[in-house]
Amino acid sequence: MSTRLDHPTQRLLALVVFCTVFAIKISRLAISFFPKYASPYAENLNVGFTELGLYCLLDLAFFCGLYLLKIPRLRISFCQMISYCLISYFFNYFLFRQMQVASNLEIIQQIEKQRRQQHIIGLPAAQVGKVPSQSSIPVLLDSDADLSSHILGSHRVQVLPKARCRLNPTKIPFCVIPDHKQEVNLPIEILKGVPPFFFDFEFTDLNGKTAIRKNQTVSATLQSTAAAVNSKHLAHYTTSDPGIYKVLEFRDSSGDGNEPGTIVSSASTILISRCPSSTWIKKEDGTNKCVEESHEFAISVKGVAPLSVWYARRIQGTNVEERIEQVFEEDVETEQLKHISCSKNIEVKLDSPGTVMFKILNVTDGLNNAVVYSDAKMPDHLTKKINLVRSTHPGDTFTLHVNQRPTANFADCEYKVLLLNNPNETMIPVEFRGTPPFTASVAVFESQDDIQSGKFKSAVKYKIEQSRMNVPVTKEGIYVLTEIHDKYCAGNALGKYCNIPLVMPPTIEVSAKPIEKACVGAVGAVVNISMTGEPPFEVDYDEIAMTADGTESSRSRKRVNIEKSRHFISFQPERAGFYKYQFQRISDKNYKEGVSIPKIEFTQIVHSQPIARLQSAKPLVRCVGDSAEASVLLSGRAPWQLSYEVLFSGKKIVNTIVVENSPAKINIGPLDVAGNYTLSLTDVASVGECPGTFKEPSELKIEVRSQRPTASFTCKKPISFLEGSFAELGVNVNGIAPFKVVYGRDGETGGRTQTITLDRQSNIRVASPGSFRILSVEDAHCSGIVVSPATCQAVTIPKPTVQVDAQPISQNNYQLASVCESQPQSFHLRVTGTTPFTLSYTHKLVETSEQTGKQTETETIHEEKFNQKVHRITADTTKPGTHVYQLNSVMDANYKTKERAVLLNDDVHLTVLSKPGAYFASGSKTITQCLGSTPTPSSKGTDDGSIIINFTGMSGGSKPPYQLQAELKHENYEVKPMTIPNISTSVFHFVPPTLSNTGKYFLQLLQVVDGNGCTRQIERDAGFSSTEIGNKKSGKKEEKEEERTSIEVIVSDIPRITPHSPKTVCVGDLLSYSLQGTAPFKIDYVFGPEGKGEVKTVEVADPLVQFYAGAAGELVIKRVVNLLGCEVSVGDGMRTVVRELPKAIVDGGEDMAEDIREGLICLVVI
Repeated sequence: MSTRLDHPTQRLLALVVFCTVFAIKISRLAISFFPKYASPYAENLNVGFTELGLYCLLDLAFFCGLYLLKIPRLRISFCQMISYCLISYFFNYFLFRQMQVASNLEIIQQIEKQRRQQHIIGLPAAQVGKVPSQSSIPVLLDSDADLSSHILGSHRVQVLPKARCRLNPTKIPFCVIPDHKQEVNLPIEILKGVPPFFFDFEFTDLNGKTAIRKNQTVSATLQSTAAAVNSKHLAHYTTSDPGIYKVLEFRDSSGDGNEPGTIVSSASTILISRCPSSTWIKKEDGTNKCVEESHEFAISVKGVAPLSVWYARRIQGTNVEERIEQVFEEDVETEQLKHISCSKNIEVKLDSPGTVMFKILNVTDGLNNAVVYSDAKMPDHLTKKINLVRSTHPGDTFTLHVNQRPTANFADCEYKVLLLNNPNETMIPVEFRGTPPFTASVAVFESQDDIQSGKFKSAVKYKIEQSRMNVPVTKEGIYVLTEIHDKYCAGNALGKYCNIPLVMPPTIEVSAKPIEKACVGAVGAVVNISMTGEPPFEVDYDEIAMTADGTESSRSRKRVNIEKSRHFISFQPERAGFYKYQFQRISDKNYKEGVSIPKIEFTQIVHSQPIARLQSAKPLVRCVGDSAEASVLLSGRAPWQLSYEVLFSGKKIVNTIVVENSPAKINIGPLDVAGNYTLSLTDVASVGECPGTFKEPSELKIEVRSQRPTASFTCKKPISFLEGSFAELGVNVNGIAPFKVVYGRDGETGGRTQTITLDRQSNIRVASPGSFRILSVEDAHCSGIVVSPATCQAVTIPKPTVQVDAQPISQNNYQLASVCESQPQSFHLRVTGTTPFTLSYTHKLVETSEQTGKQTETETIHEEKFNQKVHRITADTTKPGTHVYQLNSVMDANYKTKERAVLLNDDVHLTVLSKPGAYFASGSKTITQCLGSTPTPSSKGTDDGSIIINFTGMSGGSKPPYQLQAELKHENYEVKPMTIPNISTSVFHFVPPTLSNTGKYFLQLLQVVDGNGCTRQIERDAGFSSTEIGNKKSGKKEEKEEERTSIEVIVSDIPRITPHSPKTVCVGDLLSYSLQGTAPFKIDYVFGPEGKGEVKTVEVADPLVQFYAGAAGELVIKRVVNLLGCEVSVGDGMRTVVRELPKAIVDGGEDMAEDIREGLICLVVI
C-alpha cells in the first residue's frame, strides 16, 4: 500500500476506515434508544456479547493495520497498539452496557404498549375457556383487573389538605350600570379544597347599611388536571348589588364541612361601584350656527372621582374624528365609595361649514372602571387592569349645523347706463351664495366721497327667495350693496359698486345741396352728416321716386352704418328720374332702438348714363389657329356704340361696333401668332345722348400657346395583374390640366371607347387583359395630339395550382399506405406558381375508444410555408385511427392574401394502425408463493393460478397473433429473460414459473409485437409504493387501479412460533410467544378446560405476542399463518396450563372509601 499510494492518500484512507467503524457503533447505539427509526428489515434489535466481540475485533484489526503498514505520521509501536486496543475495549463495553439498558427499556415499553393497545390477548376470569378476539376489549393488566379474581374488597383512603382561597386574583375592579339589570361575577380562586364551597360575606351598600350573607354557595371550575383535592378551582360569586363585600369565613365540603379554610390575601374585601356615566347638558341639538362663531355647551359626569371622559368631534363629509379628553378631579376615600356628580362648560370655535357631531365615547372613574358605549370603538389607551364594561346604550350625541356666511356681488355691471327716454329698462343683476331667503340693501351715492362718508341719495331693501335678482335702475349714480343676510347668517358683499351714468339720445345734422345734371352718374348729390352720441351709428332714410306731376311713385327705406361722428353720403340712383330723400331715424350704442329725426329732406334729378363692363375678366388660353370670344354687359338706353382695342407685340387694333342687346359678343381671331393679347374697352355711349363710363373689369388677357397638348402610354413592356384585380396603365400628358383622354381596346367589338379625366401624370385602370390604345386628348383649353407609344399591353398572372403525388381512389381523393403508430409516413405535392408558397390544410382524425368503442373526431388547421415547387407533408402518426388531410387553399408570391388564396378540394387518406399494448389485469399486482409451492394470485386471478394479461390496440387495427417478451428478476440475482410466442387471443392466461429462492421477484413486460408487425416497447413500472402496501395491509380498496406492466412475486418461507413461558402458569400471568416470518400473523388457538373449546383466531403485527391469563384453563396454539398465506400446523398444539390464584379479603370483602385530614390515621383490616 505504501508503494502504490502517496502518503496523504494513505492517511485519508485510514481516517475513512476509523470514521466508518465509529459511525457503525454510534448508529447502533442510536437505534437502541430510538428503535422506531430502525430499518423495517432489521431482524433483531437485541444486544448480545457477540456484538461486543465483533466491535472489539474491528478495533483490533484497525490498530494492527496501523502497526503493520507504518503510514507516515500515523506510525505506532507495539505497546501503543496494545494500549489503544485496551482503551477501545473499555469504550466498547461502555457502549454495550448502554445498548443493553436501552434494549431492556424498549422490551418493557413494547409489553406495556401491547397490553394497553390490545396486543395482549386476554383470557377473562368471568368467561372461562373463551378468549376474546383482538377487536373486543381485553382484561388489561391494571390494578382492578389484576386483583379482581383473587383479592376481595378494597379500602380507599384520601388525605385531604386544609381548604385555601384567594379573593380577586386578577385585581380587576367591578361596577354595575344602573337600570341595566347587570350581574357581576366576583372571582375567587380556590387553591385547595373539595367542591362545593361556602362563603359568609359582610355586605355594605353605598348608603353605609351593613348586612351578613351566610352560606353563600359559589360555582367552581377546575383549573388543572391533577386530583381534584389538590387542584385549583376558579369560583364566582354572582351579585347585582353595588357595595363593599368582605369575606368573613370560607369552607369546603370535605369532612363534616364545618372546618373554616384559609383566605390567602392581605385584602379581604371586593368593591363594586356604580359604573361612571356622562351626558351632554345645554347642548342645543340641531342649532344652526355660522362660520367663525363660538358655541358653548356643557358635559355632565357621574361616578367615583377622578373621572375621565372621552368624546369625539366629527365634521360631516370628512373622515377625520377628533378625540378629546375631559378630566374631573376630586378626592376619593379608600374604604368608602364616594360618587360625585359634576359638570364642565366647553366652548368651541366653528371654523368649517358642515354638520358637526359631538359624541361621548367612554368614561373612566377613579377605580379603573371604564364604560364604553355601544356605538363606540374599543379604546386603545386603556390598560389590562381596567374593568371594561360595554354599555347597551349608545353614547350621548348632539349635532350643530355650521353654515357658510352668505356673499353677494354685481354679476354684470359693465356697459350699464341710464337711458333718458326709458329709465325702467336698465337692470343690474345681483348673485347670492348662501341659504335662501336673502335680505339685501342697495344704496345709491353720487360720488366716491359720499360712499366714504355714508351719504346716499336713496336706499332700497329687498327680500329675495332665489339666488339671483335684478335691481332696477331709476336714477344715475353709484349703486352699492350695503348689507346682506341669508336664512341663518349675515354676510359680505363682494362687489364694490356699480356706476350707472345718464346717457342722452343721439342727434344728427344734415348739410345737402341738390345737383341737377343731364346724365346720371356723372355727378350726384353728396350729403355731409354730423352726429352726436356714442358710435357706432345707424341712420335710416327714405328714397322717394316722384312722377312728373309731383306725386310719389315709390318709396324705399335704406340704412347706413356709420363708425364715426362725421360721414359723407353720395346719392346716385341707378335709374333716371326725380328723387326726394327724407331722414327718419338715428341710433347709437346706447339707444339701440333709435330716436326719430326732425324733418330733414332734399331732392335731385337723375338722368340715365350708359355703363359697360366685361362679364368675366378670367384670362383666356388658346392655341395657335384658335379664336377667342368676350362678353360685355351694358346698361342704360339701347342702342349703344362700343369701342375696343386689341394690343399684341406693340401693335394696336381699334374697332367700334353698335350693339342692340346686352350682353354684346366680341370675337377675336383667328389667332395665328403665339403670344399674349390684351382686349381693352375704350368708349361707350348711348346713341345721341349721354356718354357712358366703364366699370371693372374692362380689360381681358388672352394667352396664345404655340404647342398643343399631347398624350402617350409610359409602359415599355406588358403590365401584369392578378385575376380578379386590375392593371394600372401609366399615361404621360403635356399641357394644362385637367386632361380628357379617350381610349379603347384593340379588337373590341362595336368600337367601344372610354373617356377619362386625368391630372398631370396619372394611370388608366383596366380590369381585363388586352392591347389598349389612346384615341384622342384635350387639355383645359385646346384639343391635342396622340404621340408614340399610343398602345399598352395588359396581361393576367395565372393562379397557383397543387397536384397530390399519391394513389388516387376517386376524384380529388387519394390513399396512402397504412403504417403503424409512430412510424413515419408522408406525401408530396407538386405546386405551380411563384415562390414562396403558403399551404393551408385541415387534419381530421377519427379515433375509436378502446373501452367504449365510440368514435370521436378532431380537426386541426395547419399552415405551412415553403420555397420549393415539390413539397413534402409529414403525416402525424402519433395517434392511431383514420387520418384525412383536406387541402384548403394555396397562396404564392402574387396571390399572397387570404382573400386571393386559391381554394383546393383534395383529400388525402391515411390509416394509422395502433401499436399493441399488454398489461396485467386490474388488481393483479402481487403474486404470493410459499417456498416450493405453485404461485397463487393475491387478487383477481383464476382457479388454475394464472394471471390474466390483456392486449390492447384492437380498436386501432392491432390484431393477433402476439409475441410477448418479459424479464424475471430477483432482488439479489441476475435478470432472466422470457419470450411467450403465438398468443392468439387478446386475453391471455399466464402461469408464472415455480420459484426456488425466497424473497421478491419482479416480472416485467418489455415488448409486444402484433400480427401487423407493429411493436411497442413497454415502459417499466415504478414498483409498489408505501401507500399501496399500507392499503393492502389495512384492507382498504384503492380509488383507482392503474394498468400495470409488472407483477411482484413474493416467495416466503414457512412461519415459525416459539413459546417463552413455562408449561404451567397462574391466573394473571402473561404467556409470551415469538413469531418468525412475514407479519402480520393469524394464530388459531383454543382456551378452555383441558384445551377443549371453540377455535379462535387472532391477528397480530408484532413478532412478540402475549396472552393474559384471566382465568384457569388450558391454552392450545393450533395453527399460524403469515401475511402471504403460508402456514405452519402445530399438530397436537403447544399447550400451556393456567392454574387459579389464592384469595385475600379486605374489610370483609366490601369496597370502602374514607377521607381523612392531614395528621390523622385510618385502620384497614385484611
